[in-house]
Amino acid sequence: VKQAYNEIKSLKKASDIISQQQQSLEIIYNEYVKKQREGLCSFLEAISTDINDLYLFMNNSENVSEIQLIPLDDEDEFAGITLQFKFHGKAEFPPHKYLSESHLNCLGICLFLASVKAFNKINRFFVLDDVISSFDNAHRGRFARLLIEKFSDYQIFLLTHEKDWFEYVSNMVKGKNWDVKKIIWDYENGVSIDEPLPDLKARIENKIKMSDTLELGNM
Repeated sequence: VKQAYNEIKSLKKASDIISQQQQSLEIIYNEYVKKQREGLCSFLEAISTDINDLYLFMNNSENVSEIQLIPLDDEDEFAGITLQFKFHGKAEFPPHKYLSESHLNCLGICLFLASVKAFNKINRFFVLDDVISSFDNAHRGRFARLLIEKFSDYQIFLLTHEKDWFEYVSNMVKGKNWDVKKIIWDYENGVSIDEPLPDLKARIENKIKMSDTLELGNM
């Protein structure tokens, strides 16, 4: 009996130590989760401000405002992030509940550009490849102005297959230190950058070679 009693005392002592450790770890964990949540909410609030500003720059006449990234919880556990916005003054989510495909694409681009501001502060360049296919002319114009005005301190690689959009942006960026190039392809040379020819005779000969009659008579 004495031996059993001593074993019970020893086990109880070990159990008390483990219980104290468990309580300490629970306190540490709860404080960690609290700080993690505060840090996440602070970051989401900061990046949400940029998303909202960029989206409203391109859609200043829409009934959408106060766009926010908000955390989603599942039984007090962090489950993900979604975008919430006010539509006619009422908070709504997810975005595809009311926004069209074009506006969703616009929102996605704004999220990407806000991420550039948040995460790409050292390299300071980004690539946009044919991102305006769903935009109408008005949105395309505002998007070009947004890049020029809001990201003048970044190097931007802006690629497109659309000739009208290319010409539009080329005209907008004249005198703003942009380098505008056409990328061409043919069977003989593959992909190359279309460099402007130095004189009129060379340009005429090149047009004849490429069977390009546009403006050839005037030249």
